[in-house]
Amino acid sequence: MTDKVEIVKALTEEQVQMEALGSVSVKTTEDLEQAVDNAKRIKAYKKAVKEYWDPLCDNAYKTWKALTGRRKEFLDPAEAAEKAQKLGIGRYHEAERKKQAAEMKKRQEAERKAAEEKRLAEVEEMQDMGELEAADHIAQQPLDVKPIVEAVTTKVEGMSVSYRYSAEVEDLGEFLTFLVEEPRFRYLVKDFPMKELNKLATAQKEMFDIPGVKLVKKVSTSIRG
Repeated sequence: MTDKVEIVKALTEEQVQMEALGSVSVKTTEDLEQAVDNAKRIKAYKKAVKEYWDPLCDNAYKTWKALTGRRKEFLDPAEAAEKAQKLGIGRYHEAERKKQAAEMKKRQEAERKAAEEKRLAEVEEMQDMGELEAADHIAQQPLDVKPIVEAVTTKVEGMSVSYRYSAEVEDLGEFLTFLVEEPRFRYLVKDFPMKELNKLATAQKEMFDIPGVKLVKKVSTSIRG
């Protein structure tokens, strides 16, 4: 126990020194040598920290893994049952939505047909009266179609249904042409497809040469103790 206390005490004291090394200005050879010495010291400190804490963290991780594994055994049946119930609810809700949409379309068409018949009757009436200009004016007017209010879906206390939407590119050429020609979405061109471009840059290094794409090179320094 005493040894562990001493180790933690030493690490704590060194931790303060690490904070002091948080900024550096390398302008001379002496500065460079000092920076390298500091980097070696920091590396040794990190090694000491890991040697002390890694076994403790490993034991804690094994305990956590065992407990979460047991928890999973209890939760898995409930998760599967919950998923099945939500799937059934979602299917019912979607079927109701489609049925309502079909009914709304049918009612809308009936309203439109009734409005057309009404307008036609008015036009014919004006024509019979010899009011040809008035008949033409009525014929040019938009149909007076009453809006159809969507029926309220079945609601059950404690239940709510929502939709999540995503996009899938079906025609890459058409999509890219749209991006190039539409300024509002130019940012998508800049980010697409960076993962593959980064792979090419890593493989080709200074030989990387793709029109419109800049090679970015960042310096990484390693210190050997």
